[in-house]
Amino acid sequence: MGKSRRNFLTGLARSKGFCVDNTLSSKVTHIVAEDNPAHELWPWLQEQGIANLDKMNVLDISWFTQSMRAGQPIPVEVQHRIQDRSMSINN
Repeated sequence: MGKSRRNFLTGLARSKGFCVDNTLSSKVTHIVAEDNPAHELWPWLQEQGIANLDKMNVLDISWFTQSMRAGQPIPVEVQHRIQDRSMSINN
């Protein structure tokens, strides 16, 4: 996601009362990605060294757009999740 698009979406989310953190940290509960294939996204996330990554919701942009439409975070469903294939193979 480009910087200008991210800034636009961040501003939109904040204008609707969403808490958006600009820094990836253990406080983050939802990570929204756009046009990032799981096989690239998950290794990058794991390299960031976030202790509770397995507890975070890693989601496709569709969750975000549906939440914006609803004016609040919608329940996370399977189709919103970007699955870590390496985790599902080992479990």
